[in-house]
Amino acid sequence: MFQTAMGSNHAEPDGQCGDRTLSFYEARARGGAALVNMGAIGVAYPHGLVMRNQVGISEDRFIPGLRRVTRAVQSHGAKIAAQLQHGGPSSTGDMIDGRPLLTPSPPTPSSSVLSGLLFDDEIEESPFGRITHAPTFRIMDKADIALVVRQFADAARRAVEAGFDGIELHAAHGFLIRSFLSPATNSRTDEYGGSVENRARFLVEIISAIRQAIGRDFPLWAKFNVVEFNIENGFTVDDACIVAQLAQRAGVDAITASSFSGSARGKGLVSGSAPMNPANYASYASKVREAVSVPVIAAGRLEIDVANDLLAAGKADFIGMGRKLLADPDLPNKVVAGTPDEIRPCIYCFLCLSEIALDRHVRCAANGMTGRESLVTHSPTKSSRKVVVVGGGPGGMETARLLDKAGHRVTLLEASGQLGGTALIAAIAYEPNGRLVAWLKRQLSKGAVDVQLGSKASLDAIKTLEPDVVIVATGAARDRPAISGAHLSHVFDGNDLRELLLGEPGNADSITRFSLATRALMASGRKLGLIGSPQLIRRASRIWMPLGKQIVIIGGDLVGLELAEFLAHRGRSVTVVDDTAKFGVGLAPLRRGAILDELETMGVVMVPGVHAITIHEKDVHCTDREGVNRAFAADNVILAKGATEDLSLVTQLRAAGFETHAVGDCRGVGYIAQAMKDAADVAATIE
Repeated sequence: MFQTAMGSNHAEPDGQCGDRTLSFYEARARGGAALVNMGAIGVAYPHGLVMRNQVGISEDRFIPGLRRVTRAVQSHGAKIAAQLQHGGPSSTGDMIDGRPLLTPSPPTPSSSVLSGLLFDDEIEESPFGRITHAPTFRIMDKADIALVVRQFADAARRAVEAGFDGIELHAAHGFLIRSFLSPATNSRTDEYGGSVENRARFLVEIISAIRQAIGRDFPLWAKFNVVEFNIENGFTVDDACIVAQLAQRAGVDAITASSFSGSARGKGLVSGSAPMNPANYASYASKVREAVSVPVIAAGRLEIDVANDLLAAGKADFIGMGRKLLADPDLPNKVVAGTPDEIRPCIYCFLCLSEIALDRHVRCAANGMTGRESLVTHSPTKSSRKVVVVGGGPGGMETARLLDKAGHRVTLLEASGQLGGTALIAAIAYEPNGRLVAWLKRQLSKGAVDVQLGSKASLDAIKTLEPDVVIVATGAARDRPAISGAHLSHVFDGNDLRELLLGEPGNADSITRFSLATRALMASGRKLGLIGSPQLIRRASRIWMPLGKQIVIIGGDLVGLELAEFLAHRGRSVTVVDDTAKFGVGLAPLRRGAILDELETMGVVMVPGVHAITIHEKDVHCTDREGVNRAFAADNVILAKGATEDLSLVTQLRAAGFETHAVGDCRGVGYIAQAMKDAADVAATIE
């Protein structure tokens, strides 16, 4: 198993490899990856960069830092490859600095929805906020082509000197070499354009020059798109088969299969190299495998069983995994040990790729340590402390798990009858969340944490436990928003949904919102163990739900949009309204674009920027941003907003003299990603 190349955006400001870069790749080597691929190393640094903190290899001064990384990775028995890259027409670094973008042909008009999805703070940090003028382009002449070929060859020589075990040429996605390969971006009429053979000439010349620089025996392979989605006149799998054969004849030892997608629509943001759909381009990779005699490396959301099937059927020779090794660097070791249940799951939220798109350091929602391996460490304690964790959501469970692993004596208090918190609701609307909740539960069951369900924490109750430290992970306060009509019986808020879907006791007000038949079914579900299981609820809800056909959701952030998608897939006519100017707070931008596109495709009506919302017996009224009064029919209304921080227990505990830390939504709504990061940070501070 290979760790496929990923840009981590961890280099020092001058492109050197520092401790953060070293620790990131070393963690994947320690976790058992046979080969670690160091992604997107700039052959023309500082030109052609696609990340602010991209590693360079354009001068000999980069070799010592790179050598530190290769030695660290190799010390764990892993091999390490250098992925050589030039951004070309996608170089945000050149755009920001006002340099012309290298391209084979005059660019054709294209559009991306990404910038329009971003909130002001995201724009400010991202390349979009730092590009101050329209990009210019340099149509590459033969001297330019020769220069870049030489830059790749020189970079390959430096990679060998730095101790790398192999080299991957990045000829995929929207970068320079790909822009020659794809007919969508190459309209040249000379020997570098037209036929597939001509469009591949640039790649072939780079391969030949590298072979002259490093010899025939050093491992060298090329990564290119085996198909392009959502691009008019794009690169096809038939093109890919021919390019693979040409690359093999030129001297590559293997092919890494990838893909690329246009992003004029939101779904295109999650249809390329790291797709939302499982094994999205595996069949195309297997067709390329049939066209060549060198190995093919397959990737692209491959679950373990699917990866095994591809290898067994001879449709791939090696498996590359990226996001899964961000979530769990130890995944390969766990597969070898035969303990797949121990693997921390990726939840496919696209936070990792979104952070890179925003020019931030890579992060993982499921693993608060990812990208911060050199900054946050968890070591066995020298003095075990008595710790009480209040709240059994993801943040509380992860904090308890880490502190237990460090050797502390941990008690976890959860007020409800089950672990998971509001993430259980999220798992019903978005299934991958449930995998993380289930993993956290399994980890706690295997440790020494004293889990006390049905234990509502109060200051007096905590005092009786005599803790040295208290961690408060109680989640956000979810008060019913002050909207006219919110008290009506057909209006549900988060507390009502928790009772309905999870079987948690409600108050007298929420009980009256459900019919006698619904209450009877809920009681039966509790007895049979059906209520409280996100998987069973997801299945059963396709047959019956205690909601009418026309639903209005008030709230356009992560909760409201995922709920809208869930209900629309179950035949409901859904409208989402909110007073926010843009929808999607809490969703990483790439996932945000995909879900908004999906909702539009399913006919969900989305109306941001409204005001004067009032709920009536059969409809919801509001005024839109143009000042037009609107009314939307509603059999039921769901209030998916109103969550706020709740530090009341933290304040009480600190006033009573307890060392107290806050984790997750109680300190500000940040959803699973922030809860897991908080857990990693807090656990590291308790010695």
